[in-house]
Amino acid sequence: MARPERSYAAVSGAVAAAVALGAGELIGGLAPDGSSLVVSVGSRVIDAAPPFVKDVATSTLGAADKPALVIGVVLVTLLIGGGLGIVGIHSLWRAGIGFAFLGLIGGLATAVNGNSLSAGVEAAAATAGGVGTLAVLLRKAVVVADDGRRAFLRQAGSFVALGGLAAVVGRAVVKATATAGAQDAVA
Repeated sequence: MARPERSYAAVSGAVAAAVALGAGELIGGLAPDGSSLVVSVGSRVIDAAPPFVKDVATSTLGAADKPALVIGVVLVTLLIGGGLGIVGIHSLWRAGIGFAFLGLIGGLATAVNGNSLSAGVEAAAATAGGVGTLAVLLRKAVVVADDGRRAFLRQAGSFVALGGLAAVVGRAVVKATATAGAQDAVA
């Protein structure tokens, strides 16, 4: 069986990680506690950091320290996803285990903050979204020579848009729920 080039596999993995993050955010937005795998992992990183690192981050970034941490968590996840895409060239099963491990990390970080059932559902949705996307894109990457690079990039771009939309919808639901809760508290 033909295998995709490493660069296409890395892109496939990074896109799959983006879809996984989006799926987790969407399910988190629908959960009663409005949890987020990304924010939960970031919180655990803050908790584990030595005090001097926190002080340097706060003094350097000011109020932007939390958004910078979320961006950092997302970028690291995308890089790991790219690596898992390369692993997926040889063994989709092993790449799936890698995505499951990322889901487990996010799920455990989220469970510490609250509802372990919703954390597990978020992690499972993220894992399934990531592995499913990786499988589709790796198959598409194999036929790049036949269909051309544009077909692969269109498919990858569609998945990025889907993952981004899922994340935006998930966070919008959380904000709408928080706003409605605040209005009910005032009334």
